[in-house]
Amino acid sequence: MTGGSRVGLITQAVALVLLFLLPTLASLSGYQLHIVELILLTIPLGIGLLITMGQCGQINLAQVALYGVGAYTTAILISRAHVDPWAATFVGALAGGVIGMIVGLPSLRIRGHYLAIATLGLAVAAETVFIAGGDLTGGPLGIGRIPTLPGIDRSDGRDAGYYPLLVGFFAVAWAFARMLVAGPIGAAFGAIRDDHLAAKGVGVNVGAFQLLAFTIAGLLAGMAGALYATWSGYISPDSFRPAQMFFLLTILVVGGMRSLPGLVIATTVLIVAREAFQQFEAYQLIIFGSLVTIVMLVAPDGLAGIAGRAVRWGRKAASSGAPRPAPPALGTTVPNDRDRA
Repeated sequence: MTGGSRVGLITQAVALVLLFLLPTLASLSGYQLHIVELILLTIPLGIGLLITMGQCGQINLAQVALYGVGAYTTAILISRAHVDPWAATFVGALAGGVIGMIVGLPSLRIRGHYLAIATLGLAVAAETVFIAGGDLTGGPLGIGRIPTLPGIDRSDGRDAGYYPLLVGFFAVAWAFARMLVAGPIGAAFGAIRDDHLAAKGVGVNVGAFQLLAFTIAGLLAGMAGALYATWSGYISPDSFRPAQMFFLLTILVVGGMRSLPGLVIATTVLIVAREAFQQFEAYQLIIFGSLVTIVMLVAPDGLAGIAGRAVRWGRKAASSGAPRPAPPALGTTVPNDRDRA
């Protein structure tokens, strides 16, 4: 392990400890803790989108629908079938992964805007099922009174009890994504993103890796949705509308399509901003659409690209301002390689 890698791991470990202690260190109110937990749930959801779109280059507009699949599967199993909540949570995550793989099937045949339309169509179909599911899904009103997971300490409130679990979920998703991107699977994803024909030419099983990307995204979305169901205690189709997909896309574009730190920063900033300006909820699609357009024009690589250019500019400025060695005095001989030998 190099020195830079060791420093990076230590930095991430310290950041995780501080995140775990955040409610105590910052004396967060119940509402503030709720927002932090919403951010912790949204980041793994965005990581799934980053893997499919940013790393593998496959357009995926069904990520929020997969989020809903995990939530509804868990809620139905707990509230209707009276399945153990922990078992229902894991089944919800698996359901997200299976449906994610199904969503990825069109990528074997179509690409680009055709794939975008196909995945968006699946997202609209999922919303229709949530609404038209009758007593099973609760219809437009959704499912309420979903119990918390056994073992969650509710003495200080529902949010406080879930905080360690959500921090753990975020940490696992972050570590998994880091290892995935840095490993051979990440290299295969990158090859497919850059040129799928060239990747196929060098022996990459393009179809299998594309389905793997969608399956991973579905698993992350499914687990996030499953935890959301018991965390919130209530779900409805409004939480999983295709319009929510555009908010998730805004997070990905603003943070940088392939940047995990950028994703975390963008998720935090945009969720806090959305909650702070709830009076403009009717104009959110206009605001987020305009923001995506501006970022794509000004900084196509998002916050990650801006940070990278700032670092390069700083290094260039530092190198240009460094003192240069004085020229040799007149009459002196500069030794060459033969003289040194």
